[in-house]
Amino acid sequence: MASGDTLFIFLPQDNVPPASNFATVDEFAAATGYRQVLDFIGSGGSADEAAIFESVWPSHYAGGGVNVVIHYSTDGTSVGAVQWEVSIEVTQDLDDQDAAGQDFGTATDITDTPSTATANILDITAAGAISHVNCGSPAVGDGMRLKVARDHDHATNTDDAQLHRVVVTEQ
Repeated sequence: MASGDTLFIFLPQDNVPPASNFATVDEFAAATGYRQVLDFIGSGGSADEAAIFESVWPSHYAGGGVNVVIHYSTDGTSVGAVQWEVSIEVTQDLDDQDAAGQDFGTATDITDTPSTATANILDITAAGAISHVNCGSPAVGDGMRLKVARDHDHATNTDDAQLHRVVVTEQ
């Protein structure tokens, strides 16, 4: 396939949370009904919170790097940047799924300043680029895990961030 093709779309209900410091399931009432989000504590927190999403590299994956875009809102009116960290690990045949460690690549930072100081307004980040090698050099059919963390101490927005979806496209 081609650059820009969508590889994955992850929603809050796709989260397979880590054992600790995980984003919590939350919802807010919108005019069209309740919306489920993952809630990441604001910059006043004491640790990064994370969500993990699992999938399989699709048959149309051409072997390049990826771009990750995060759709989110904040739950208050604080002005300032929100910083996300995204990383990927590949799971393959014969990997020890019970191993203590995780083999996520180096995190890519995505810093975004909400366009308005109004609660619950959707913001879409610029793309965070992850190279093929930093994705774990995946091939079609390999398993994958994507970790999204809110970097609590490298941004100035004190509101909780509400993750709506994560979109991953090929570079």
